[in-house]
Amino acid sequence: RQDIKKTPMKQIMLEILSNWGNPHYTCVYRFKVHGKIFDTFEIV
Repeated sequence: RQDIKKTPMKQIMLEILSNWGNPHYTCVYRFKVHGKIFDTFEIV
């Protein structure tokens, strides 16, 4: 989509809002982030 700003990010936070099973920890089997590696020379 062209209406999304292309702002580089250093961090992404994953917040688990609910959990089924153990009340003390959560297992995350897969967490995917899509995009491309930021190149400082791309900004003009």
